Amino acid sequence: MGRRGVRRPDLAGGHPARSVAAGAARVPFSGYSADSGTTRYFRGFSQALAEVVEARVWGGIHTRTADERGAKIGAQVTAYMVAHYFTPRPGSR
Repeated sequence: MGRRGVRRPDLAGGHPARSVAAGAARVPFSGYSADSGTTRYFRGFSQALAEVVEARVWGGIHTRTADERGAKIGAQVTAYMVAHYFTPRPGSR
């Protein structure tokens, strides 16, 4: 019997939620995979996040909706953290 899609409820994807925190940085970077022996190059973290979503959908881990929701939740958490926790220290300016 073949696999018939995702076998879990359509919950928000945790990997995109965590990955999106770095998405605000528009810094080119690369990553080496010891498994495949290849190096991937990205224009920024948002490009890498898009590939994370694609990989998890194609791998049958989540639906696209779940990963897009996870990325949205991650963006909201990041915005909250930046606004409330990453503020200059008093007298540091």
